[in-house]
Amino acid sequence: MVPTTIEDPADDPVPDRLAPRLCYEDFVRRNGNRIFEYGRWIADVPQQGEDAVQEALVKAYTVWPRVSVMEDPVSWVFRVTENNLHRMRRADQRLPTVPLDSGRKAVPDPSDQVAATLDFEEAISRLPPLQRRIMVLSWKSDMEDAAIAATLNMKVSTVRTNLARARARLGVLRKDDSR
Repeated sequence: MVPTTIEDPADDPVPDRLAPRLCYEDFVRRNGNRIFEYGRWIADVPQQGEDAVQEALVKAYTVWPRVSVMEDPVSWVFRVTENNLHRMRRADQRLPTVPLDSGRKAVPDPSDQVAATLDFEEAISRLPPLQRRIMVLSWKSDMEDAAIAATLNMKVSTVRTNLARARARLGVLRKDDSR
């Protein structure tokens, strides 16, 4: 008869003390690009967004056993990223800074599709911060309205209203650019 449980910890291929770390590594491997992209999009300066995401991932690692059992750990990391950005903005308000070039300028490209994407990304960067965050979560992260509301700690109706306003604003920006 073959035992269904491992009796001797030495026979366990992944010791319990390493299991949470491996799960965390899998989580980052599967979701890291999406989380970093979200951070770059919602920040005023993409590097600041990356810093906020890195801090959020460090925090997630330190409490991974608790985070890993959550219904949606990605939303939790998005929320911590949001909080980190708010903290960074408050700190930046205390220090005089010179704004850096955001690096989001379109580079001429022979591909019309790439050019259209860059134009759309430029338009999104011109949205107000809340509408930009909601639009990025909806468009880039493909999240449902309820998940966005949970991530940003607001009502679903607020998300839908801001999403509609963002889409309307993008239409206005597109018309202005075509003139």
